[in-house]
Amino acid sequence: MDQTGDELPPTLDLDSLDQLLHCGTRGTHLLFSTDVIREAFASPRVWELLSLEELAARVQPVLAEVMSLQDLESRQHFVEGLEPPLRDLLVQLYFGFLDRYAAASGEHPEVPN
Repeated sequence: MDQTGDELPPTLDLDSLDQLLHCGTRGTHLLFSTDVIREAFASPRVWELLSLEELAARVQPVLAEVMSLQDLESRQHFVEGLEPPLRDLLVQLYFGFLDRYAAASGEHPEVPN
């Protein structure tokens, strides 16, 4: 089950960042709880203050670690355990990637009526 209580599709490849982003366009943000997302967007947008090199240096090792973990619960636990500024940066960047992914793939986030 994901954070919303919905069953995950049996063929879901959690090793795929593409699959995580696809789920995100459907409103299911597998790595982040609602509280983590809310906290991240309540904080300043740190990524706007950093150069691309600084962003890469901070985020690449975290993403590599997240994707190396074997199950969704471990990944969520890892993300929740990050120091808040780094976790906020990861969440904010994820939503930036999600916007670009949706635009490039022609997928549009599902919004409840």
